Amino acid sequence: MGDPPKASAAGMVAPGTRRHVRGPRHPPGFRGAHGDRAEARHSAPAFRDLIQAFIQDQTVARYRDWEELFGYCRYSANPVGRLVLHLCGYSDARRQRLSDATCTALQLANFWQDVTVDLLKDRVYIPLELMERHGYTVEELRARRSTPAFREVMREAVEKARELFFGRVAALHHGGPAAGARSGFVQPRGLRVLEKIAR
Repeated sequence: MGDPPKASAAGMVAPGTRRHVRGPRHPPGFRGAHGDRAEARHSAPAFRDLIQAFIQDQTVARYRDWEELFGYCRYSANPVGRLVLHLCGYSDARRQRLSDATCTALQLANFWQDVTVDLLKDRVYIPLELMERHGYTVEELRARRSTPAFREVMREAVEKARELFFGRVAALHHGGPAAGARSGFVQPRGLRVLEKIAR
């Protein structure tokens, strides 16, 4: 059998859902407040990205390199952080970049923690290029072979997530109290997960 056909967001998402993401032209009780329209305009792209991540989960099971994997995280993880930032009253580009790095790092930590769980769904989030470079195969992964090559693969994968966490630490103190509190909570938890995997 060939690969499943690629589907676009427009093709797989029901028209009613697309209207919900865009925001209905005249929702019930809508008073035409500028603030409500601004909220919808800000949130809609993030929700569209999350829908795209859902679609990608149904059509993509392997990622060739870090660029492809980070592209998936852009849809699956980063929008969540941007929505939280918006709820805290922040929308500047610098904080959004820091949030993206944090959310991608957390997503990677989840991937590395759930390698065997994802295998049950025939999904491999470890970049194939990384595995090939260390001489490890998907077949060995399916067979649960914890070889020296696998340990090198995971060491490098964990380090990539750590780089994203630590690459943003110096800028954390520039954020406001709400953003700082959030970062101070999620970063240590994410790093603890990575430390556990590294053992």
